[in-house]
Amino acid sequence: MKKGIVIGFVVLLIAVVAVLGLVSAKRPKEPKLVGFKSEQGVSFSYRADLAVRALSDQDKKDKYLFRAAQPSDQPPLLITLRYEKGIKAVADISKTEPLELLVSNTRLAYPKRFPGYREIRQRRYEINNHQAAEFVFSYQNKGEALKQQFLIVMKDDNTAYYLALQVKEGDYDKLFPAYFEPITNSLIIN
Repeated sequence: MKKGIVIGFVVLLIAVVAVLGLVSAKRPKEPKLVGFKSEQGVSFSYRADLAVRALSDQDKKDKYLFRAAQPSDQPPLLITLRYEKGIKAVADISKTEPLELLVSNTRLAYPKRFPGYREIRQRRYEINNHQAAEFVFSYQNKGEALKQQFLIVMKDDNTAYYLALQVKEGDYDKLFPAYFEPITNSLIIN
């Protein structure tokens, strides 16, 4: 009798362990995040599987701080971060607030810069007490529809950061939450 109870208990224990193993195997694993911090005072977390590119001399000259592409198992994407200083002097001359100046310039320049430009949405908000503007738009490049999310984040009246995600339009809904949201949700500017 005791032997039957012990065998039944062992079988039940094995079944419980097997079920727990199946449940945990089906649960998606949280992607590993790593940190980025620049000398200019901006930091964020990004997925460790992104292919972070070394900045070229031209990138550095153009004030890029970060450039990353898709992991090998994902559709093409590009994430960039750059900065600009000296905005206050131009804003003062034009008698416009710095963020308003940058938003206006973006609205004027992007339809000329990006063939087939179509603004999907634009909003203004704050990121950690810094004024920000977001543009989401699509455009054509070599017959391919691309979608970009472009953030302008003011560090102060004189310095802005530009954070951008660019993907094929059909891949945006999959790649934006997976790769861009971890960055925007963890963005800190000092």
